[in-house]
Parts: sequence; C-alpha cells; structure tokens
Amino acid sequence: MILITGATGTIGSHVARLLTEQEVPFRAMSRRAQPGGVQADFDDPASLARAVAGVDAVFLVTVPPVPTAAHDLALLEAARAAGVRKIVKLSAIGSGKTFDGATVAALTGDAHDGRRYDLSGPELLTFADQAAILEGVLARPVDVTDVPTLDQVPAAMATGVAWARAGGAAYLTDHVPRILGRPAGTFEQWAHDHREAFTNPRE
Repeated sequence: MILITGATGTIGSHVARLLTEQEVPFRAMSRRAQPGGVQADFDDPASLARAVAGVDAVFLVTVPPVPTAAHDLALLEAARAAGVRKIVKLSAIGSGKTFDGATVAALTGDAHDGRRYDLSGPELLTFADQAAILEGVLARPVDVTDVPTLDQVPAAMATGVAWARAGGAAYLTDHVPRILGRPAGTFEQWAHDHREAFTNPRE
C-alpha cells in the first residue's frame, strides 16, 4: 500500500492517476475528507499515524509557505513508527519539473532507492525567456514584473528568492533522460501542449 500526500494537488493527483492505471493500491491523504481517501493534517500526529498505518511507501510532497521541514519531519516520524519501508520526497527546485513515471517508478521499485535526482529541462531559461516563449505560443503580450528588493518579498519566500537570484537554480542535469530513456521536454513544447489552459483559464 502506498500513501500519497497532497493527493488533491497538481502533482499528487497525477501520481494517483498513474498508480490507478498501473493497478497499484494506494491511499490518498488530504486535509479535507475525500471519498476513498484518508483525512490527515501534518500538524496532527494522531491523524498522521492513522494515515501511515499498514503503508509500505509514502509519496511526500509539502508546499510553501507552510513550514515544510517541520511537516516533513512529522510525517517521517509517523512513518518510522509504523515501519514504512520507503519515502519518496518531492521538493522544489533544485528538483525541478515533474515528468510522467519517475515518481511512480521510485515508489513501486527498488532501482531508485537512496538516490537524489535534480530534474531539469534541456535548457536554462530566465523568467523573461519564459515570457518571450509564451508570447510566441499565445500570440499576445506576457508581462514580467521584477521584485526589486527582498523587503518586498514575503518572509517565507525571501531565502528562496535570494538563492535563486544568486544563481542557485541555474544548472542543468541529465537525470530526466537517464531515468526515462528519452530527452527532457522543452518549456516551449510544454507551453504548446498546455496552450488551451492559458487561453481558457478555469474560473
């Protein structure tokens, strides 16, 4: 049995879909009650204990601005007490973009045990570069607003912004093609593939 945290989010929902397609049993964890899922909160140890009961592996994703380190540790403590064998942790960049299959392969097999992967696309792009690509795909202007000083950034984001501005995220890896056996997709291809989401945004 696999526990998926953040199961109703963008990434967790894709992991759930892939596991369903592969007929791998899983338990979906979220803060709100969901049909067939388990309701749990990272700040409630008893609920985490219920969530990990009988689980072999956990997909762990926590999202800022909540105190992710404390939440990660709370889940890890509950998992250790329950005898969970494997944790697959998705973090922000430097882990980069998501892709079909790598997370699920790590959850269901042993080949990736003990490994850390920094996932990147095939090219380094600034936000201005991304905006220019979107302008070409969408055929309309896309503005980028720079935040000139860190005192204008929420406190929970200041460290990450400073790190990114210093070039902390400016590197490429070959981890995606090495794991998947195919080239990593480009930002431009992603924009084309999701063009409808930009032109017809959900309310």
